Amino acid sequence: QTDSDTVSETVFEAQSVSDLLAVAYGDSIGLRWTNPATVDVLYLYRDTSAISAYGSGTLIATLTNADESYTDTSLTEGTTYYYALYNQAQSDLSAAVSVYATPKKTVDTFSDGDYSSNPAWSAYGGLTMTMTGAGTSLELSGSTTNYFVGGAIVYAGINIVGQSYLAMDIQNLSNEDVQFSIKLCDDDDGGQTNFEAGYACDESVDDVWVASGNISQSAFASATTLYLPLNNTAFTDANPGQGNDSFDLERDFTSNNASAGLVQLTFELAKYNQSSAAISLVVDNIKLVSSGEAGDLGPYTDVFLADPTYEDFAVTGLQGLAFTDTATVQWAIPEAVEKVSVRASTSATPNTLSDGVAWLTDSTATEVNPSGLTDGATYYVTVFSQNSAGDVLAAASLVFTPRSDIADFDAGLAVNTSGQSFYSWNGGSSHTVGVNTPGYGGTGYALRSDGTPTGYYIGGLGTYMQMNLDSAATYYLTFKIRHVTASSGGATVEFTLHDDDEGDSSDYSGGYSFSDSEDDDWRNSLAVGAGSGFSDAGTWHTISLPIKSTAQDANKGFTDNNSAGDGSMNPYRGFNNLSSGGFLGFQVNISGDSPTGQRIIEFDDIQITSTDQTDLSAGESEALWGY
Repeated sequence: QTDSDTVSETVFEAQSVSDLLAVAYGDSIGLRWTNPATVDVLYLYRDTSAISAYGSGTLIATLTNADESYTDTSLTEGTTYYYALYNQAQSDLSAAVSVYATPKKTVDTFSDGDYSSNPAWSAYGGLTMTMTGAGTSLELSGSTTNYFVGGAIVYAGINIVGQSYLAMDIQNLSNEDVQFSIKLCDDDDGGQTNFEAGYACDESVDDVWVASGNISQSAFASATTLYLPLNNTAFTDANPGQGNDSFDLERDFTSNNASAGLVQLTFELAKYNQSSAAISLVVDNIKLVSSGEAGDLGPYTDVFLADPTYEDFAVTGLQGLAFTDTATVQWAIPEAVEKVSVRASTSATPNTLSDGVAWLTDSTATEVNPSGLTDGATYYVTVFSQNSAGDVLAAASLVFTPRSDIADFDAGLAVNTSGQSFYSWNGGSSHTVGVNTPGYGGTGYALRSDGTPTGYYIGGLGTYMQMNLDSAATYYLTFKIRHVTASSGGATVEFTLHDDDEGDSSDYSGGYSFSDSEDDDWRNSLAVGAGSGFSDAGTWHTISLPIKSTAQDANKGFTDNNSAGDGSMNPYRGFNNLSSGGFLGFQVNISGDSPTGQRIIEFDDIQITSTDQTDLSAGESEALWGY
């Protein structure tokens, strides 16, 4: 039954091997499998097309039950090899288990005179690609726009096992030195099929490793081979926190078998000290080589990284904090940078020294503190590194949004000014929350709470927010309020601010989550309506609650209502308190001063202010706060 002349009569009765895997590297393919309980002989066949029947292809190995791996060597790079493994147990033959792989260590030699296929290159930015040098080399050229030309991408699908260097021939045709970056996308998302097809690079789950250096006009005037060691010394992690942050472009049988290895190669060209320059590089013979194949490493050690790159001139540690109408931006200046300028815009990231408005010009300062910022506006900020002549060497950017308004209800009740919804709850026999028109000043809407108590309590409403306060400033929770139904009795209105203390920095960037078991709840109660702070039904009043604890203001301060958090009124996210999200929540609870009677209370223009805007007399304030 193993006679290939009678394959059409073959009956497969033995149990097949399982878990057959093939991994290609260099000019070899490694095979691994798991044998069944009974094995007499294993027959391994190979062909350059799919094996359709027992006996087709070439028998390359006869193995025993002690064998569960095999390495096929001296193969032709770029050729896809198909394998079929049969188990013969006693007189029975198993069905074939098949697999295929393609040895590969060359990215592109451009010998076909075509960069558009096999493999296909694509350009972005202002980069242009052309075939040159008798049509067998790739020229990358273009003019800088804000010091950057563009990039070229090719999908690779190469396993670097056994290879030590990325080698390529480079020639600089420019009249300038060129800053050249090489990016390797290291597959970490478990997409095993990426290795054979698709070659998908996802920078949110895959590591990107970058080597940047200087392609000197003199050293690379003629084609020179550049060898880059395949390790995390020559290449640095460009997206830490994504992927597994490990330089592991290998695809082996064990921990990394789901990896596709090197799935994508990117070249980027720039000119760090000239905002407008025409540059051109020619690249060829891009491949992975072993240490024995590598030649003189001088161009790497002596030239490529000898001069600073664009990235070396960018300020470091750039961070910004927005408060209600101010902000603080800080950075560190590299040694090679003479001065910096800071530009800001509310429409787009400033890319030149003429974009946006100037926050700082030709300065050696490492901090700027803009004021008078617009509530809710997104600010795009760029710090430009400059030489002594004022030329821009590099730029670094960030974005932030100052906020002081919690809710103005101009657009109804759908969301607050942070884009978060309002929610409410019913604590009494009935309680509804909605909007009423007009609001304060006779325009827009006001938030209306309408309910009757059960056991004095009526209900509440709240919303999530992000509010970062400056620890050096004084603030007030300011709002408009009116008691519509004074004849039904007074009410106690309790305001709660949730002060983030749980150390979850994601709260600041969009989590809006507070935890009663880990964060402080600061509460302040007011007595309103008949016989209280103000009893003129239907009249709007402005109230400002000082954002202080009772330890700071015994009469008007907020009380910590729980034993969670740190017990301190510290709703600010300073550079030394980056885990805080500031104020993350705002709530109002309403109770009656008697267990019966409808209470309607309206609110408008809830915001954080720097001044006390309360419009009550001293006596009314005493009655309002109950002191």
